[in-house]
Amino acid sequence: MPFEDESFDIVLAECTTVLLDKERAFSEFLRVLKLGGYLDDLEMIWKKPLPKELVDKVYEVWEGFRTMTLDEWKDFFERMGLVEVKAVDFSEIPNMEKAMMKELGIKGMVKMACTLLLRSDLHRAMIEYWKIFKEYKDYIGYGYFVGRKR
Repeated sequence: MPFEDESFDIVLAECTTVLLDKERAFSEFLRVLKLGGYLDDLEMIWKKPLPKELVDKVYEVWEGFRTMTLDEWKDFFERMGLVEVKAVDFSEIPNMEKAMMKELGIKGMVKMACTLLLRSDLHRAMIEYWKIFKEYKDYIGYGYFVGRKR
């Protein structure tokens, strides 16, 4: 990241670390975080362990997606040297279609539909994403994590 060491009191990440090399990403987060500062991260989690074939399918469809359970994420924060780590389960995923409609509105939904009609690759990807959320809703959740740099 193009920032000096220890530039920030707080570093926030949201649903990105699951697509990155976690150790490398956290090393950068910690590099730019001041001593005593907080790292906050909202990430998708596995609510319960998945069979390997399902983990592999999600990895393929979501192009490199790798996540962990709530406890595994908490342990990871601690292994990276963060202290006073708190982990909160935010696993109640609302109905995705209703949530998107509410967030995007009619105009946004029409715009997205037009984009999907024009881009067959995006259309196929979106269908696969919906399938995963529907098929694995008992497995996919969200966790919110906070740790302090010592």
